[in-house]
Amino acid sequence: MKRSFIVGINGGFYRVEILDVSSNNFKFCVNGKEVNVTILNPIPETPKKFEILTFENLVRSVVVGVIKQVYVIENQVVKKGEPLISIEAMKMENIITARNNAKVKKIYKHSGDKVNKDEVILELEPLN
Repeated sequence: MKRSFIVGINGGFYRVEILDVSSNNFKFCVNGKEVNVTILNPIPETPKKFEILTFENLVRSVVVGVIKQVYVIENQVVKKGEPLISIEAMKMENIITARNNAKVKKIYKHSGDKVNKDEVILELEPLN
């Protein structure tokens, strides 16, 4: 039962893969490091809200560069293929477009910000 997620905790992002689940034992891989967790005393109430971000929801930089322009705002609905941002790298402009119809949930980087390859720029919420 392998499932991968990006988990946001206190502003940081972690790649988590569930490797194995049995009874009260869980085996995870967090950013490449294997972690075993045993639940000693399950809590019956619903935990406080937390978010699991999947790879599909995160828009990442394809190159090291500078955000030239952000074409969207938070809560905007975008269609597949619509431009989201442009990144300038080595005097070339790279335009990142929406992979699917979605709503812009959160923008993490803005015009003029430097970005590294694979750095999260914005988060989308898929639309059905």
